[in-house]
Amino acid sequence: MSDWTSANILKKLPDFDDMMKVSGEIGDLLLEKLKSETEIKSKEAETILKVMTDEKYFVGGKPPSMSFADSTYKVTGLEGELVPMRESLAEITANLEKKKIQYDVYKNMLDMWRTLAANERYQSV
Repeated sequence: MSDWTSANILKKLPDFDDMMKVSGEIGDLLLEKLKSETEIKSKEAETILKVMTDEKYFVGGKPPSMSFADSTYKVTGLEGELVPMRESLAEITANLEKKKIQYDVYKNMLDMWRTLAANERYQSV
C-alpha cells in the first residue's frame, strides 16, 4: 500500500491553529516591515534635508546635486547609520517571505489531500 493515501497525508497536515499562527506571524512581520520602511524613509528625508541646507556638505559653495545626494547620502546616511537599518529591513523581509512560503506549503498540502481524497472516493465507486 502506498504512503500517498489521503489517510496518511491527513496525519501530516497542519491544523487550523498552525495556519492561524503562521498567518498571524505574517501580519506581525508585515507590520514590522512597514514600520522599518517608514523609519528609513524618515531618516532619508532628514539626511537629504541636512545635506541640501548645511554648508558643510556643499560642493563649490552649492548644495550637492540631487542625483549625487540620492546615490550617496540617501543610501548610507551621513555616517553609515542607514546601512544597519537597511540590513534589518532585509532580514525582516526575508522572514516575511519565509512565512508566506510556509503558509503556501500548508495550503498546497491541503489541496493535495483534497485531491487524493476525491480520487479515492471516485475509485471506490
